[in-house]
Amino acid sequence: ALNPATVATTEGGVVAAFAALPRKAFVRMRLESTIARPAWYIAVDDSRKMIVICLRGTKNAADALTDVLANFDGVVLRDYDRESSSGGRASEKKYCAGLAHFGQMQSARNVLSDMQQDLIKTLEEYPAYAIRVTGHSLGGGAAVLLALMLRERCSFAAGRDVRVVAFGCPS
Repeated sequence: ALNPATVATTEGGVVAAFAALPRKAFVRMRLESTIARPAWYIAVDDSRKMIVICLRGTKNAADALTDVLANFDGVVLRDYDRESSSGGRASEKKYCAGLAHFGQMQSARNVLSDMQQDLIKTLEEYPAYAIRVTGHSLGGGAAVLLALMLRERCSFAAGRDVRVVAFGCPS
């Protein structure tokens, strides 16, 4: 249970308290959201040896507008041809793995773009840590797509244990 006397009055302090992590564990927090750019944070959980990426769900009008961007968007992944005829490096082909809600797919792309440099630096600093991505509602849908992108498209996350836990994720 949270002790109201020890919870900071800032939104960042509240996020840290609910995440049950010290404020210094947070690498970066983006607390404001805009259309197709939900709020998020990266934190390091040393007790569990995890890098945690959390995406917030719908909170304001910009998030609600993201929710209504309901056209379909292709989930483009990369496929690696493991059998190179020349014995050299495997070739890379792109393929569409399916369709996703446009607002959630664009949110995942934007979050990855916004956090990429901080995430790369954190992964380099904690080479043995797993990656956990989580979110609720809009953030849950974007978290699933972000985790898929990290696993399948991001060389800087190659070989990492990447898992996602989404709450109230749209189907």
